[in-house]
Amino acid sequence: MTYNIAAGLAFLKAGNLKSALQQAEGVLGENPRDSRGLNLKCDVLFARKNISELEKTAVDWIGYEPASLGAHLALLNVYIVRKDAKLAKELVQHFKQANPYGPDDVEILQSMYDAVFGDRAKGLARLAEMSSAQGNHKAESRMKSYLASDKGNLFEALVQGELALQRGDDDGSIAAYLSMIAFRGFRFSRSRRYARLALTKNPSLPIPRELLVLSWLVYFPPFLLGHIVMNALQWAGRWKVFSFFITLVAFYVLGLPALLLSHMLVSWTGLGFLQTALLTLGFGFYLLFIGSLAKLLRGSKPKEVVLRDY
Repeated sequence: MTYNIAAGLAFLKAGNLKSALQQAEGVLGENPRDSRGLNLKCDVLFARKNISELEKTAVDWIGYEPASLGAHLALLNVYIVRKDAKLAKELVQHFKQANPYGPDDVEILQSMYDAVFGDRAKGLARLAEMSSAQGNHKAESRMKSYLASDKGNLFEALVQGELALQRGDDDGSIAAYLSMIAFRGFRFSRSRRYARLALTKNPSLPIPRELLVLSWLVYFPPFLLGHIVMNALQWAGRWKVFSFFITLVAFYVLGLPALLLSHMLVSWTGLGFLQTALLTLGFGFYLLFIGSLAKLLRGSKPKEVVLRDY
């Protein structure tokens, strides 16, 4: 069997991660130091969330090519997932020493670090500038969308994200991101449209599956009120701090209007006090277990996309 990078990239684009990895490992079987094969393998491992194997592959790759930007970006992704700012900073310093004559590559890695662990606005802005200079307008629009989202300008975030989407979305990540932005902006039907598009690109993405459920459940009044509060706290940068508080509010405050309303209008709503209380209780569990709920409602693990007639 013949292995090649083009086939691996096509499988990766189609969401067939198993076949993409087979192509990468086949290429590396012929030449363990093939940079394109290593880059493809790292991309597949990251998509599969196999972080331990990704770390091992990236470290070995750096041993082969100490000045490889691809290897350092792969390892930086490992530290980003693990939220290890210390090792990420050490990695950037190592790359600067190993690559003194590649200032553009160093700036890319530094900006990636800044966007996650340092001055996020500065890092994203610099990445947008470099992407524009390189003619990568898709990446430019994506960085601008992230910047707008961070500033709370969801309209501009959607505009720039849509531009990035029109310029290509190989793995569904842009559509998945837009589904979250649209949901935050109370554009629920648009959120579902982006979520469905993301899943056609990559059926294994978890967030779009959850949003397809969440964007319907939110129409229940206590859910909608909860969505408003969660967005307000998220914009204030206190989502993690107040997560437990939000759950309590869901039980004792947000559910109260619905309980009183259904109790007063039971004759025409068809819902009794007990039924609405159960719905409100379900809302609290929903806040805690939305991922599990979405998986239950959307079915088990999606079928693998198979590239045919390549």
